Parts: sequence; C-alpha cells; structure tokens
Amino acid sequence: MFDNNFFKEVTILYVEDDDQARESLSEILSRFFKKIITAKNANEGYQIFIDDFNTTKEITLIISDINMPNKNGLVMIKEIKEINQNIPFILLTAHNESKYMLEAIKLGVSHYILKPIIVENLMTHIKELCGHIYQERKIINQQKSLCQYINIVDQVAIISSTDPKGIITSVNDIFCEISGYSKEELIGRPHNILRHPDMPSSAFKDLWDTIKSGNTWKGKVKNRAKNGNAYYVEATIFPVFCDDNKKLKGYMGIRFLTTDIEIEKRTFKQKVIKNLIEHKSLMCAYEETIEHMRYEIHTLNAKLNMFDNQEMIFETLHKQREKNARLLSQISSYEKQLESSMMQNQQIAKKARESENKAVEALKTFKIRFDSMQYSLKVKENELLEKEKVILSYQDRLAQSLKNNEDLRDVINHREKELKEKK
Repeated sequence: MFDNNFFKEVTILYVEDDDQARESLSEILSRFFKKIITAKNANEGYQIFIDDFNTTKEITLIISDINMPNKNGLVMIKEIKEINQNIPFILLTAHNESKYMLEAIKLGVSHYILKPIIVENLMTHIKELCGHIYQERKIINQQKSLCQYINIVDQVAIISSTDPKGIITSVNDIFCEISGYSKEELIGRPHNILRHPDMPSSAFKDLWDTIKSGNTWKGKVKNRAKNGNAYYVEATIFPVFCDDNKKLKGYMGIRFLTTDIEIEKRTFKQKVIKNLIEHKSLMCAYEETIEHMRYEIHTLNAKLNMFDNQEMIFETLHKQREKNARLLSQISSYEKQLESSMMQNQQIAKKARESENKAVEALKTFKIRFDSMQYSLKVKENELLEKEKVILSYQDRLAQSLKNNEDLRDVINHREKELKEKK
C-alpha cells in the first residue's frame, strides 16, 4: 500500500515558460512535496536535471510544458531519457495535437494533461506515479535487505547447492574451511562425499523423501572431513525451483557447525564420569582404612582392660595414646583429602553443568536466529512475488494503453482523411 508520507520525500522538476502559471502551480505543489525546482525553459530544465543527476539525484519526477521557445518539452525529455531512462514525466499542453501525443507515447511519458490544468487531476496522476516509484524503491530496499541477510548467513553458515541428483554445484568458503576440500574438489562431485559411515542410511532416506516431495528437511548430521575427522552440523535442506516455481532446479543446504559443542559436552561428561569413579573408589579405600584403624583402637583398648599391673597399664596406655594420636592424625589427613576430592569433583560437575547449559543456550540462540532469518527470507520472497505481480499488472495496463492510443491514432487519421475528402 502507498504511504502518503512518501510525498515529503519527492522532489519535482517543473518546467514552464509562462511565469504566472509556473509560480502559481509550484506554490500549490510545494505544500505537498519535499521540494519543487522550477525552470523557465527546456534548456534550463535540462541543465538543472544534469546538475542534479551528477550530484544529489533527488529529482523524483518531471512536469513539463510542451510548447516552449527555442526547444520544446519533448526534445528535452528525449535528451534526459538518454541519461536516465526511468525518470517519470508528466507533459502539459494547451493543444490536443496527435503528433505530440504519439511522440510522447514513444518517449514513454507517464501522463499527458491538457491545459488549463485541473490541480485535482494533476495530483491524481502524480499520486499514481509516486505509488509506482514508492513500490519500486520498496522492492529495491527489500532486495538490498535480502542480500544483506544472505551475506550474513553466508558468513556464519555452511552453505552448498546441488542439482536434482545431489551433484554439488556451489559451496561457500566456510563449507571448504570446515570440510577441508577446495571448491574444485567439491563442485561436480556427489554430496555424499562427506557422508560419515556412522550415519544410518535411514536418515538419508528420510532426507531425500522429504526434499523430493518439495518440503524442507531439518536434522542433525555427522559428516566426515577430507582428513577423516568427524564434525556435526544442524542442517536445513530445501528444494530450489526455477522462475516458473514448478521445475526443480536443485537443492540448497544451510548448516551450522556444532562440533565444538559436541566435543565439549562429551569431554566434560567423560571427566565427570571418570572423577565420580575415582572419587567412589577413593572413598571406599578411605572408609576401609578408617574402619581398620577404629578396629585396632578398639582391640588395643580391650587389651588395656586385661592388664592387672598398674604401671604396665600406665605405660601401655601412654603408648596407646601416642599411637591413637598418630592414627587420629592420619584419619584427619584422610578426611581432609576426601573433602578436597569431593570439592574438586563438585566443581568439575558444576563446570560440566554450566558448559552444557551454555551449549544448549547457544544452540537455542542459533536456532532462533536461523528460524528468524529463514522466516524473514520467506516473507521477503513472498513480498517480491507480490511486487512482481503488481509490476506485471502495470505492464499489462501500459500495453492496453498503448493499444488504445494506437486505436485512437487510427480514428484520428481516419477522421482527418474524411475532413480532407470533404474539403
């Protein structure tokens, strides 16, 4: 839909040799548009356009009288069209002459208005032109945004294209960097050059069944690089059709590397399991040692009770106390070692959980970004299709208008011929 605020972005070049008409209309137009640049004749108008084209390029459309001294508006238009074929024109004339009308049509002039000018009709034509310009600019901006999205994805994703049989037709730099193959080694080869033997054939059957039916396949894939190393990717593979949106052109795959995350998760899990086993084994050994020491203390205390001689009892008790003190010191040392080992294991387990949580969040973030990009790409694609329909509609209307003008010219010629015959 056309945004009326777009008027405030429009600059009009108005060429008119009649001072009163030029000042009056430019004053009215200036209330609606960003700027009205005026010229007194065709030569001045041409020079103003050239200066603008070489600098700011702010002139959006041109309104010009046809009948002007030295050079008429049609000649000026022809000269300007040689510089900018797409600049829209509205021609003003006090004479409904067929030669002007036909020449204007050949030059691709947007509208042809007879004087005296009805401002409301002129504004309707300008609004229609601005609507076309607005849609064209919108499409250009959307195409730029789409290119930016594609460039962003190309910088962070592993991208490849294949023909309908799975033969690689293109890969990006990240694809080569991760796989270890050069573009020359990949293009023309089947994509299963990267297949890892650990991947079940059922997974690829599901993949091919999905994309051959015209749908998008998503999943986790384990690939094998040129050097034999494995790497994991989150893959999205979808069919690509020709311009008719019917004939299959091939397939495109967009993947995000998850190898580091997978290795980190497996490494931490292995460390945690290893430390838990070692911790459990150490705890059992400490518990056995402590229990053995307690048994010795209990046995020695029982023996002390059997001594009748007081001196022997005191001597034995003193020795036993020293031995007990040493045993208690060892027990304390073992308990400290056990406590330290438990704390280390807790820290390792905590780091493992934190790392795993970060990896999960990173995957979620990548997925959200990718889904958002994919959705934006789909929206932009739909919008471009809609704009293409609008442009085709405008082309049909222009073709019809040309046909009507051709019919009108035949009527005029016929009428002129009748008038000549009557004379």
